[in-house]
Amino acid sequence: MSTSSPVTHSDLNVEAACRRTRRLSLFEGATWAVMYGFGDTYLPPFAVLLRASNQVMAYLGAAPIVIGALAQLAGAWLSDRTGRRKWILITTTAIQAFGWLGMSILALSAAAQPIPWLLALATILAWSSAFGSAAFASWMGDVTRPADRGRYFGLRNGVLTLTTVIAMVVAAGWLSLFRDWWQRPLLGFATLFFLAACARATSSWLFTKHYEPPYQRAPDAYFSFWDYLRRAPRSNFTRFSIAVAAMNGAVNVAGPFFSVYMLRDLHWTYAQFMLNTVVQLLSQFLVYRWWGAVCDRHGARVVIKATSVLLPVLPVLWAVFTGFGPLMLVQALSGFVWAGFNLASANFLYDAVTPPKRARVASYNGLLNAMATLIGANVIGATLADAVPTEWTLGPWRMHLLSPLPVVFVVSGVLRVLAAVFLVPLFREVRPVEKVSTWTLLARFGSGEPIIAAGAELMQLIPLPRFARLRSPSDALSPAPNRPEESPGRPEDRS
Repeated sequence: MSTSSPVTHSDLNVEAACRRTRRLSLFEGATWAVMYGFGDTYLPPFAVLLRASNQVMAYLGAAPIVIGALAQLAGAWLSDRTGRRKWILITTTAIQAFGWLGMSILALSAAAQPIPWLLALATILAWSSAFGSAAFASWMGDVTRPADRGRYFGLRNGVLTLTTVIAMVVAAGWLSLFRDWWQRPLLGFATLFFLAACARATSSWLFTKHYEPPYQRAPDAYFSFWDYLRRAPRSNFTRFSIAVAAMNGAVNVAGPFFSVYMLRDLHWTYAQFMLNTVVQLLSQFLVYRWWGAVCDRHGARVVIKATSVLLPVLPVLWAVFTGFGPLMLVQALSGFVWAGFNLASANFLYDAVTPPKRARVASYNGLLNAMATLIGANVIGATLADAVPTEWTLGPWRMHLLSPLPVVFVVSGVLRVLAAVFLVPLFREVRPVEKVSTWTLLARFGSGEPIIAAGAELMQLIPLPRFARLRSPSDALSPAPNRPEESPGRPEDRS
């Protein structure tokens, strides 16, 4: 006969504080999304307006990951050293707000040499954005429960996505007004960046209201990055990190150049650029809850495998189609796929890593991604973007490309295939979950189940008679840990 410890008043208070923090985190995420929609999204168009080179664009695409990884390491060390994750996030978000204020001043200044200032401010933003990310991952892992973590982050990501969409639509209209009516596009960018600074300052204030559980230190929690890599033959999570880093490196061969391709080569307006991104974000919003429910019941690994089958197709479609309408459909598919991959990758970290090691492992995971991104964006992508010819001749056939970028997109697709085939299958699920095959999950995805689930949940918000209410397919995806069909990883495999 098993016994359990009685629930104390203190336990109830802690749970109430965690619940309040989860609610506050939704609002904090919304302020981050406003900053992202007004700031980060329109930083590449701002650089294009300043006539930035391909190397500069590659840096802007890679800086948040490469510089961010170094910042993550420093942030993880500080988290371990002080245990004060809340203080770290309050400070770094305030610095980020000042960074966007500087970007606003740059847009107003009409500097003769703006690119060095642009790169310096982008570096500050990348550093301050990532310095607290390991602390945030550790903190949120402590205030969320494993049983419904997928659903919570699905909800949070949905809030972020919807808020980002609204911010981007407003920003696109604002920029179009300043460019087409008043011929003052730089003033439009300056205003957006100032609002991004205000939003991030609000995030800093909201973090002061969060509850921070006591930081759990362990004497054996420290290990070096080299130790982390050496564990690859026996560490399930290190193999996961290498696989995801390789996929992200392949993705970033093309990633920094989509904005350039849309604005410079396809000659899209800011409104078209915004709509392209909004379609992707809205499609993510529609399926986050479904992917979260799948992660809770079937595990994160199968979601990563299923989405990795589709990721290589996306850049190839960008190389094939140039019309605005077809590329909108490509972006919709992109949003459906990336929602699952990103959510499952984040959840796998929470599932596979014990709390005392979570901040450090998150930083090492970020460093691996940074190394792969640096190679993908600045070495492979930028080199191809400058070196590949636009005229191709094969016997009697001649082909003229708009720019070298379609070739860069195809190379990115090929490298994604290699990562999906050789690396993604090497790690295993760590929780007891109900097993489902990759192809079965893809068939469910292709049948429209995520859209049906989103539609059913929307209908549930409409007051209808009970007999007329639809049951969401995601309702059937509640966790079923009592009937595991896939064994979890052994305890010694947990990082």
